Amino acid sequence: MRSIKAMRFRATALLVALLAAAIALAACPGALAATGWQVQQSGKTVALNSVSAVDANTAWAVGNNSTILKTTDGGTTWLPQATPSSLDFVGVKAIDAKTAWAAANPCTILKTTDGGATWLVKFQNQSGDINGLTAFDADTAWAVGFYTWNSVGIPDWNSVVIRTTDGGASWAASYTANRVWFYEVAAPTANVAWVVGPSNASNPTGTNIILKTGDGGNSWASQATPGNPGQIGVSAASENVAWTCGANGTVFKTVDGGVTWSKKLDLGLGAYATGLISVSALDANVAWAVGAGGYILKTFDGGVTWMVQRPTGSSELYSVSTVDANTAWAVGEGGTILHTTDGGGGSVILNINTVAPASAANLFVVDAQIAGSGFATGATVRLERSSTVINATDVVVSPSQITCKLNLNGQPLGKYNLIVKNPNGQEATLAGGFSITDACGQGAGASIVVLAGMMSLLSMAGLGFRRRKHR
Repeated sequence: MRSIKAMRFRATALLVALLAAAIALAACPGALAATGWQVQQSGKTVALNSVSAVDANTAWAVGNNSTILKTTDGGTTWLPQATPSSLDFVGVKAIDAKTAWAAANPCTILKTTDGGATWLVKFQNQSGDINGLTAFDADTAWAVGFYTWNSVGIPDWNSVVIRTTDGGASWAASYTANRVWFYEVAAPTANVAWVVGPSNASNPTGTNIILKTGDGGNSWASQATPGNPGQIGVSAASENVAWTCGANGTVFKTVDGGVTWSKKLDLGLGAYATGLISVSALDANVAWAVGAGGYILKTFDGGVTWMVQRPTGSSELYSVSTVDANTAWAVGEGGTILHTTDGGGGSVILNINTVAPASAANLFVVDAQIAGSGFATGATVRLERSSTVINATDVVVSPSQITCKLNLNGQPLGKYNLIVKNPNGQEATLAGGFSITDACGQGAGASIVVLAGMMSLLSMAGLGFRRRKHR
């Protein structure tokens, strides 16, 4: 058995060693691992349009001017890979360290099975563009676009979904639509896939299209998100869980295969040009979204709370790929590659998810409950519509919930924006989130209830009531 003196000596020596190590680290800041998102050197200045990670060490990124890059050391080095012709790459999907698919314009799909040493053309058409690509394995891949696909028998200027199940040897048109814009596709299994895009090819902020197949593309069902803002990014974690992102800085999620979609984020950005472009989900709880203006946003609780990890004003980001809850890559303009291994850090964003009730008649003072994130003590709540502003009273704030009273008595009918403002001036808007209705227009039942309530009040007051003073 070791003596107490010997143990004390060894403990003292260990403490001295730790202290020396701490001094050495303090003298060499680079020795400490950086936190948040870190810039990695791509060696490129062109736009990088897509990234796909296999694991914490291996990922591909693709972009304009025939750019294909691969890392096998967590991004310490990104090495270029040769392509068979001059192409602008728009999508990449990695299956494993050896196998990956890539889509480019003009209208080309390539595949590698040797880690990128060689990329072979698996589909090519001289007209039109590919917008998005995904793959489930080395055999099954999907692509979407808006162009002429004469080589698979599709009329000019139709949007189309195509699919291969034999490694790219042959492709079949799975779905076509006239004058819409299929923008992205995600496939969590060989037979299940979602497609998203704006309904108007000339207006990316237009109403949304969500299509889902559960039988390999033999049939497609249309799905809808609340309010239907155009969605241009989609990520499917399973056949039941999927996320979309797009115009106005919105994010939607389904956990029941698309039967219902719920809004999880609305930045109120107002246009595609400042919206969210790409989303990557690990599961029903963890997802990242990136977009124009350099946004990086992350949720860890299913969309209840969102963290701002890279505020707007930086290089625009076009794609994000998640490895696990801590590890992800993002790419964008000017050859930008960003990487995190610690979850990305950040601060909670002010965001409104829901308000209940979402409508009420213009006769009452309504008790409202607002759910979201980033609410600060002292926050104010108001409804706005044109020149009408209704300020809430009795506001009680917690970080994820606000309760308040809204006096709707005599207010104009219609949809109102619900706005929460923190003491630091930051605001969040739930556009059209609350409606003021006419009690008489809600049906005889509502009218009877209102009349009964009024008669009851008159009875208790002995008919000697005074007119209420408007607040």
